Amino acid sequence: MATPPRIDWSINDSTKIFVSYNMQRDLNHDNSTAWWGTNPAVPYPTPLSQGNQSESISVNMTKVFSPTLTNEAIFTYTRLYVPFTIPDLSQFTATALGVGFKHIFNDTVNNQIPVSTGWSDGIANLIQPSGFETGSLYAEKWTPNFSDNVSKVWGTHTAKFGFFYQWTKNQQPSDSYVNGELQYANWGQGSTGNAYADMLAGVISGGYAESNFDPLIHMDFNTVSFYGMDSWKISRRLTLDYGLRVDHLGPWVDEAPQGAAVFNPSAYSSSVAATSLPGFEWHSIDSSVPLSGTKSRFAFYNPRFGFAYDVFGTGKTVLRGGFGIYRYHDEQNVQAGALGVSAGAYTFSVPSPAGGKPQTYSYIAGIQPSAVLPGSLLTLQENDTQQPRTMSYSFTVSQRMPWSSTAEVAYVGNKADYLSNYNQTNVGNLNNLAPGALFTPANIGLFGGTNGVGLTGSPNIAPISPYPSYGSMPQIGHYEYSNYNSLQASWNKQSGKGNWLLNYTFSKALGIRGENGGPGGSTVLSDLYGVLPNDRTHLFNAAYVYNEGNQFHVNKFLSGAINGWQLSGITQFQSGSPHQATISSNFGLDGNLPPGATLPNGVSVAGLGVTPDLITGNPNISAQPVLTCDPRDGLANNQFINGACFSMPTPGHNGSFIMPYIKGPAFFNSDLSMFKNFQMGETRKLQFRISAYNFLNHPLTSFNPAGGDGNLTLNINANGKGATSPTFGYANYLNGNRTIQLALKFFF
Repeated sequence: MATPPRIDWSINDSTKIFVSYNMQRDLNHDNSTAWWGTNPAVPYPTPLSQGNQSESISVNMTKVFSPTLTNEAIFTYTRLYVPFTIPDLSQFTATALGVGFKHIFNDTVNNQIPVSTGWSDGIANLIQPSGFETGSLYAEKWTPNFSDNVSKVWGTHTAKFGFFYQWTKNQQPSDSYVNGELQYANWGQGSTGNAYADMLAGVISGGYAESNFDPLIHMDFNTVSFYGMDSWKISRRLTLDYGLRVDHLGPWVDEAPQGAAVFNPSAYSSSVAATSLPGFEWHSIDSSVPLSGTKSRFAFYNPRFGFAYDVFGTGKTVLRGGFGIYRYHDEQNVQAGALGVSAGAYTFSVPSPAGGKPQTYSYIAGIQPSAVLPGSLLTLQENDTQQPRTMSYSFTVSQRMPWSSTAEVAYVGNKADYLSNYNQTNVGNLNNLAPGALFTPANIGLFGGTNGVGLTGSPNIAPISPYPSYGSMPQIGHYEYSNYNSLQASWNKQSGKGNWLLNYTFSKALGIRGENGGPGGSTVLSDLYGVLPNDRTHLFNAAYVYNEGNQFHVNKFLSGAINGWQLSGITQFQSGSPHQATISSNFGLDGNLPPGATLPNGVSVAGLGVTPDLITGNPNISAQPVLTCDPRDGLANNQFINGACFSMPTPGHNGSFIMPYIKGPAFFNSDLSMFKNFQMGETRKLQFRISAYNFLNHPLTSFNPAGGDGNLTLNINANGKGATSPTFGYANYLNGNRTIQLALKFFF
């Protein structure tokens, strides 16, 4: 439902008020998954009822005091409510579906069927978070804000001053897996080698995790900002813009009010039961810890500067440039996990059975709730007062060209720092071992065995962890960084029958890559600094339009058929994406350690499967292949990685995390469209359109577009040198075809 959106009210000639209000509701939309989709996914026995409701109101009052002084006040309020409900929860339960499964925690609290996932194997996921037993899984957000802006002209100065206030509130359940998550992987412990076969055999090859309950997270923060800026026209040829914005970005505050959890090492004791969370503190148990967990800062100071200079005073050659600092507030997920800890919610990941045995339903059912310890606990850095910052800078030369066109060449860049490690918690894990910790004399015995017999590549490290009562302890802080630098050139013409826009960008995007300790993970931040997944070295775009007009004047029939045609098109080229950043930092390195490989104590490990523990002495630092040549050299047709350049790392001698820039296949596309209107009287017309997508019928070379391409999985030969598969690094797929569409429309 939508109401009339706007009312204009003029109090007098100098004061005007505009009021707009809008409300929309859609509460009867079926969907298969909540919040996010999976591919591939299995539909549930009953669909979700997904809805949304939004309300917004805006009030704008403008007062003109004089020709040189104007004030504008703006108030807005927005509310968004997004519920997900199950109309018939009885069809969703394990009992109704005959699933005999015993949860680790209380089965009477949640009888929803467990989730089944196999992220890396392409199996159809059966996935839905818990939380529906309370009625609905929802998100509700409120954002009222007020701003006031004053504009004043003093001679050659145009100044603006302003104030901005915003209160942001978010409320939603944690949507955890209280129903449990059965994880499958064909490389997991006890796997048959096929995830579907594992399901039939009752082998949970990827492990099992379960949350104890879904807390309701409701939190808010305040933003208060002041700014002042001046545009000074120094002369007819030079204009300077400068200003300062002062922001108070308050942290997310728990409204419970229990507060977000922080960790105090001095309060930790291994003799206290882990279920009591020794070392973790929050506001309700220690008032010195703020409700936000982290402390706040009074203000961030963000200067801005820019200029425009007409070199010759003719308006044909102009230099422009600028620099600015911008601050952004963390989104709610950064701190929501720490609120779950203080609420008593946690996820327990079931440890694998001893002796290499697989996890089974009976094994999970045998775990007693009294023995359950928190598997992963998130905490905040109490003394971290930062918020993400971006420093942006640019310099442009603009030149008028023949044919009423304009050419520009620009250097554009930015540097971002104080970025949250929310998506890279492996680096901030408080329970990480030091690099090489397993290779020290005191710990190397954990590998077990005598003279190579009985050795294990993944020993139990819990006893030597900094906090043995816990598993993973990611601590969220602001210490990641990235940067982008580019040369951008464009030439465009926007008048006459023929118009075009050509642009080319040569760029490099660098930063911290890898998420949640995935492939290529490391506990050392500098190991992860490299080319980002969104980097494209070369980008070229050409857009063009030609309007024939009515230049042919012959007989009425021929003029109508020839005149008025419009041709338009776009051509795009992008260089390939960086494989290390988009696929895997180590290309899924696999294989056995070569002859002669030994641990630092001299015990042979030759023939054992490669693991992070054996290579780096740390389970959270991945094994990286060693380069013997540049994998970009000596490539055959449609080959993008030279597998002969890789060799197996050995204990204490890991490969590099940052390899030469290995690009994937480039992208090229060209679309073309023509249309013409045939006028039929004053109020009617017939439009004919023909569109050709990829009209050159140019196929794109690619790796398997469905994912999981074996040509990107690096298995090293038994001698430790070169890829086992002769097709490693080859792109064997062709995608794309010409598509032509014809359309006929009648307007009346």
